[in-house]
Amino acid sequence: MKDIYRLPVLSILFAAKSTKGFGFDSYPKVHPSLKESASAQEHLQISVKFDIGIDKESQERGPHLYLNGLELKFCNDDIALSPPEGNQNYPKLPGINGPRPNLSTGGKHLEVISSPSFIDHQGIQNVDFKNGCWEMLWREDAPAGTVVCGFDIPNKATRNGATLPAGTLYVSFVLWNKDDLMIEQARKKIVETEARKCLKDKDDILQKYNKESNIIKKALLYRSATMEVEKYHRLQRSGILSVQNIPDAADVVPIRNNLMLTSKGTVWMKNKLDSGPQQLSSVIPWFSKKQELLGVASIQRHATKKDVIENPAFSIFQ
Repeated sequence: MKDIYRLPVLSILFAAKSTKGFGFDSYPKVHPSLKESASAQEHLQISVKFDIGIDKESQERGPHLYLNGLELKFCNDDIALSPPEGNQNYPKLPGINGPRPNLSTGGKHLEVISSPSFIDHQGIQNVDFKNGCWEMLWREDAPAGTVVCGFDIPNKATRNGATLPAGTLYVSFVLWNKDDLMIEQARKKIVETEARKCLKDKDDILQKYNKESNIIKKALLYRSATMEVEKYHRLQRSGILSVQNIPDAADVVPIRNNLMLTSKGTVWMKNKLDSGPQQLSSVIPWFSKKQELLGVASIQRHATKKDVIENPAFSIFQ
């Protein structure tokens, strides 16, 4: 699962620091440039491929279903998703329909230019992606935001034991401010360099330890190797784990408003109730239902609004 950028939307973007009892507003505030950043993505075009196949029990990679050719165009027209006035032709989105709707732009139309397909023993099989919509979410003090796309999948697709179920499908990509990402990438490089040095120093010391015959010197070398391991573990606790989700330069694509979008995202669905009467699903909040990770989405090609303005006939889909 190392190739998947996990998007803990509720924990990272919606979690607020508890200030209850100190007279401060504990309700998380929205990123000040959220609306502007979302509006700037009008006419953004992306082509996406999918690698579906996660074992439900182990959450590790299983058989694969590869879908290619999903072509999308981002629109800026809002769709009212919040019931009861909402347009029920569109999927519910986790931000505007979740516990912190103020952190979302609200649902916007996502034009499906072309649905994806896969090849099996019967030839090319098309998989309908309908009712596309998207939202951008970003908390004021969060290091990154999220773009979430929602689709209705009328019919399931299966190949070699891997299945894309019918239902509402979500695709999430992490969103970074370009300048902030460069700072975080520099920090990541420093932490990873220090970690590699610790491991190399430990290996060098152990080589000397294995060659040393003097018991006292061996004990000193063993202690030195242990100190390098402890230093590495401290880096893990304070640095390595925190930089694992920072993408490298090759793993992001530039979009408008000085933003960078990760080229790999997560594909997931909201589960129905695992047990108990099905009628309970109508009274349990939608956002409380368990997320089921299905696989990875990868952006193959993209074009921004600037490309379209400079050449109105421009399209990555031609």
